[in-house]
Amino acid sequence: MMTSWLKLVPSWAWLALASALSLVLVGGAQQVRVALAKVEAAQAVAAKELQAAAHEHTLGEIARAAVRQLQAQQEKRQALELRLAALDAKEHKELTDAQAENADLDFGAIETKA
Repeated sequence: MMTSWLKLVPSWAWLALASALSLVLVGGAQQVRVALAKVEAAQAVAAKELQAAAHEHTLGEIARAAVRQLQAQQEKRQALELRLAALDAKEHKELTDAQAENADLDFGAIETKA
């Protein structure tokens, strides 16, 4: 007796209801697929951002290492320049002392002749 009222509904209505229900189910499944795709896209973006941050950090480390290396080379160069300047000053002093001694010897030789 309970199912007798179902017979009062025309078959086209049942067909329309079944079609609408299948559209809702298919649409829901499509929405689930779209939501999953959005999640995957967000994860890919996050991974790319993490990779970019790691790359930026690596580039920074390389730049800092290059600066340290350049500073060390400049310090070595400055030390060599100071050593060279000290050696030049020593050699110049020895030369001027020898020239002065030669001049004194030449002047002494001239005085003894006179």
